[in-house]
Amino acid sequence: MFAALITMLVNIAANYILIFGHLGFPPLGLRGAAYGTLFSSCCGLLVLLTSYLSHYTRSTYAVMQSFHFDRELMLKLLRFGSPAGIEMFLNLLAFTIVIMLFHADGLVTATAVTIVFNWDMVSFVPLLGIQIGVVSLVGRYMGAGRPDLAARATNSGLKMALAYSSLILIIFVFLPEVLVAIFQPQITDDIYLQASPLAVHMLRLAALYVLADAMMVVFSGALRGAGDTFWTMCISVTLHWMLIPVLLLVLRGFNLPPQTAWLAIIAAFMFFSGMFYLRYRSGRWKTLNLVNNKISLPIVPEG
Repeated sequence: MFAALITMLVNIAANYILIFGHLGFPPLGLRGAAYGTLFSSCCGLLVLLTSYLSHYTRSTYAVMQSFHFDRELMLKLLRFGSPAGIEMFLNLLAFTIVIMLFHADGLVTATAVTIVFNWDMVSFVPLLGIQIGVVSLVGRYMGAGRPDLAARATNSGLKMALAYSSLILIIFVFLPEVLVAIFQPQITDDIYLQASPLAVHMLRLAALYVLADAMMVVFSGALRGAGDTFWTMCISVTLHWMLIPVLLLVLRGFNLPPQTAWLAIIAAFMFFSGMFYLRYRSGRWKTLNLVNNKISLPIVPEG
């Protein structure tokens, strides 16, 4: 978290200096944004590297002794880690195509969808933080041979996610006009005037799936933490790529309005969140063995 905070602050400062040309630097525009992002990422990496190689970490976790090739461990990393990487690649590709399909519907639809997706992404980021916590704790307790504690961690994460998503639901239902107005240009044109009510309507529709989205994030995180990464990849990739023919059918085949296409996306996410819950409820994840259960968790000294 500290590394991410440093990355963000450096990125803001570097972009301000390099894009607009301050402190003696020439204005570089888009190139300045790229340089600023690259520089801030290196700063974040430096923070992580410093922490990883600190005396406390080296003495507690025997870091220096771990720099050797472990064939069995590498095979496990590939087995459980590759699906997560493939999943992210395919999901981002499908998501990009989905956005392109909406944008191809016209400037009004493109403007409205851009506004909605921006707020959807902003509201989704805290859920990713909760998911990371669930993945970490479930993986830790499953490695210790305590699936009961892993289930408790999942339930705690679910409560936090539902509480947060309930707040987002209230905001999306009662304050969509305020959220959309933030994107109003200084000189209001006809495109924004037409896109604004469409974006408001789509934000209200998004309130239908925020709770289901919280469930999907938590239960998929629990499954990933337990090592059920291949099944999670399959169901997640299927969800994202299924949206493409659905949008083609709704927008191009039947020439229905974008609100209908957006409602179809919401229905798909609600359906697949139920599938993640059923997979978690089946208990299959409790039988997976990421590491040798005879290996106990390292005891970290306090202070």
